[in-house]
Amino acid sequence: WIGLYRQADGDGAYLRFQYINDQVNGRITFECIQTEGGYNFRLFLGNGYQKIATSPSFQVVRGMIIDSTFGQFGSFHWDASGTGSFNGAVAARMTSDGKILLAGSVKNGKVSPNGTEAVDFTLIRLGADGLPDSKFGNQGKVIITPRSSFFPVYPTACKALALQEDGKIIIGGDAIVYLADQNPGYLITMVRINMDGTVDPTFADSGTLIHHFIYDGEKGKLEATDELKCIEVMADGKTVVGGGSILSAPFAPGRPFIGRFLSNGIYDGSFGAVGIITPLDSFNWRAYVESIVPDPSGDGGFHAVATARAQFGFNHQILYKFDNKGQYDPVFGGGKPIVERRPGVHNETYSRKMIRTEQGDLLYQGGSHIFFLWAAKISPETGAPVLSFGDQGLAQCDPGEIEVPGGMFADRDQIYLAYTGNGRQLGMARLNGDGSPDVVFGYPFFEFKDNSGSFIEYQVSDLIRQGKNRYIMTGWARHYNPPHYETFAYAFKDNPAVFTGVKDEQGSDQNLLLQNYPNPFEKATTIPFHLTQTAEVSIELYDMQGVRLGRINQGTLEQGNHEVILDSRLGFSFIPGGHYLYSLIVRQGLKIQRLSRVMQIQ
Repeated sequence: WIGLYRQADGDGAYLRFQYINDQVNGRITFECIQTEGGYNFRLFLGNGYQKIATSPSFQVVRGMIIDSTFGQFGSFHWDASGTGSFNGAVAARMTSDGKILLAGSVKNGKVSPNGTEAVDFTLIRLGADGLPDSKFGNQGKVIITPRSSFFPVYPTACKALALQEDGKIIIGGDAIVYLADQNPGYLITMVRINMDGTVDPTFADSGTLIHHFIYDGEKGKLEATDELKCIEVMADGKTVVGGGSILSAPFAPGRPFIGRFLSNGIYDGSFGAVGIITPLDSFNWRAYVESIVPDPSGDGGFHAVATARAQFGFNHQILYKFDNKGQYDPVFGGGKPIVERRPGVHNETYSRKMIRTEQGDLLYQGGSHIFFLWAAKISPETGAPVLSFGDQGLAQCDPGEIEVPGGMFADRDQIYLAYTGNGRQLGMARLNGDGSPDVVFGYPFFEFKDNSGSFIEYQVSDLIRQGKNRYIMTGWARHYNPPHYETFAYAFKDNPAVFTGVKDEQGSDQNLLLQNYPNPFEKATTIPFHLTQTAEVSIELYDMQGVRLGRINQGTLEQGNHEVILDSRLGFSFIPGGHYLYSLIVRQGLKIQRLSRVMQIQ
């Protein structure tokens, strides 16, 4: 039998084992490593611990690492309440000049007449370095209370964030309002913010828009329950919002809605009826439009995805394509909504976000309340599944336990899915362009503890790509010692130890970087490598957070096998024991190649 072990553990402390008999043929797969460190395989004869072979050790590293150059040691934190009350970010966007916007809400201590706790909206602008932008608001931070000149407003949640081409910012969410009869109405609200962090008084009612999503002649405004989910600004400057509306009792069927507003915050009467459409597929479902993607042509058309929450039976996803008047596209779905039932293999499956890939396809992401992630790819013209992706257009991903999706982006031919795991892990999964899991990237996650040793609870709300191989998660965190909530943003980057040297040893027709020896070591170690032709060579040493610790320039070396001794020239006597990354940088003409491996200093 063969066992998988941590390098330092005894023979009885295997992580997994597999008997080898006439039923075993081909590969044996062990999918149980969840922490970094050194591992090996050990082969035993019979049913006991008569060891006959031990494999070379191998190092497991995360597919991503914290980028310590961002913010304070890789992160930004802010208790927006100042009192420990709930606060957190729900959405993030990148500005055209590389700034980072985080929108969210904070409990303000106010309670509406019907007993509902109210919130203020928060908006943060960070520089590319993760530090607050002092030219925005109060040292990069703004707290906004949506207000109306006509009736009391109690915002209950911030939900979405959008950017205009002129740099102005729109944030929106839900609110309770009270008219003259003092009955509560559940409406949506949006606020427009200038580039300096002040509220734009030219938008709607002194900067705040309060709106309902029922038609003239329907039940009164205060008998509906409206909920905003997403905001997008179109190429013509108009703002499109999506969400859902329930017309009467708490368990009554609901309907999705999409509304369009002019740049001054007034509803666009040329869109649907009185600026809204309610694309119904069935009154047996309570549907909410979760995400909207403008058409790249700039003609005002757009795609949307909605979750149809079943009152009885399975949830479904509904896909739409509309023209600039709010009419169904005649080709997409044959001129009607497409109901995708496959993610709804059980109740409580939901959509999260839709994006357009660089290749032009549409990806939409979601999850399930029995906790797994999924992503689906469709044609933007017809809505048909892209059959080469996953299982006939649908890829499911179940990296661990209790995963809640927290955003997605596509980078070239790879798809990054952020998630919260076990209520405390900042996790990431990566899919290849065909929807298969990127097993080299794995399922890296990070957990943090507070001063008492208790895990900090996290909820990842959004994910944005900041640059090549660098991305930012944002959301809210709950600490127990001292007890408080925080808005957070963590910056990560791909770990070069994972993505270089993966195919190093397939042959001598390519540059090779081999494992150092001895490993681990104390004062010196030898690094062997092979060059396919004459090249300029250097060696660099990094810690596991990506910080360069030293460099040796070897100059120009000829084709063939070479060795470099790393010793006190890189200051090993001042470097604590642990795992480090060494990189071979090969310059051959205009081509620069970096190969990396992990070594251990005792």
